[in-house]
Amino acid sequence: MLSWQYTQRTVSIWTLPGRMKNVAFTAAPEHVARLALCRRGESDLLFRDGM
Repeated sequence: MLSWQYTQRTVSIWTLPGRMKNVAFTAAPEHVARLALCRRGESDLLFRDGM
């Protein structure tokens, strides 16, 4: 699952070994605003075919 920190432009991700914190992301200001408006649900991180 992902946890977004929009103002710091970081995410926190649960992985098999544990939580990864302060993972930086980049986006245009209008995209960050859109993300903030659509906060619902969850995302799953997949490992498939070595990727």
